[in-house]
Amino acid sequence: MYDYLGVPKKGLQAALESNMPVGVFLKYKDQLDEVHVVNDYPYSLGTCTVSCHLKDNQGKVLFSKEVEVEVPEDCNLTVFRFEDQFPKTEDCVLEIKRGDEILSHNEYHKLFHMPEHVKGHPERMDHELGCRLYFAE
Repeated sequence: MYDYLGVPKKGLQAALESNMPVGVFLKYKDQLDEVHVVNDYPYSLGTCTVSCHLKDNQGKVLFSKEVEVEVPEDCNLTVFRFEDQFPKTEDCVLEIKRGDEILSHNEYHKLFHMPEHVKGHPERMDHELGCRLYFAE
């Protein structure tokens, strides 16, 4: 995470953000599914506001929603499910706030445009075996 001289690399911020005890996440694969809040603290966060903004490739807002939720301790909370689909969605910005304090911020860019894998990259991961499967069918 740091170079030879002790200067932080760009990946450090991403690692720090992804390992924070409070997070807001988008569940999706081929379509938008749900927005989740994760609280790993052993205490409740109280009433928080979760916001979600979907944008197309021109930056036009396709969907915007704010929901107030009570966030209990040690939870993975489904905030809401997407009732409609937005096929032109390119970016998603999520945020959870308590009052004016931002507890977590998450951005997804080019949601449904995954880059091609480099040659030799495994096709899938077997989570039961805990290994990458290179030529499995």
